[in-house]
Amino acid sequence: DVRSELTEMITLLCTSEKVPYIIFLYAADQNYSNLSRYYKLIAESFSIPEIDLSDALRSHLNGEDAVSEGYLYDEVHPSAEGHIVYADAIIRALETNTCYHRPKRN
Repeated sequence: DVRSELTEMITLLCTSEKVPYIIFLYAADQNYSNLSRYYKLIAESFSIPEIDLSDALRSHLNGEDAVSEGYLYDEVHPSAEGHIVYADAIIRALETNTCYHRPKRN
């Protein structure tokens, strides 16, 4: 189960002398869905910041098909244009200063 392995990795990282910053990024597929629902509980339990890139892509394209508009090469992989939208969303999130905290130790 990926979720248990991810929880184990974060727990291990939290035992480090210098706990790293962790941010969960949720990329989109062509239907603007992602697997964030599977990871949100982990993020919440460790107070890990999250950035949902599918929201940024959907907003940028006003819900148009990301593949036919050229923002995804296929169902999941962003094109250069898609990477720009993702990068802008990440930069905006980082500029809010809400992502600069380390996960809490459980």
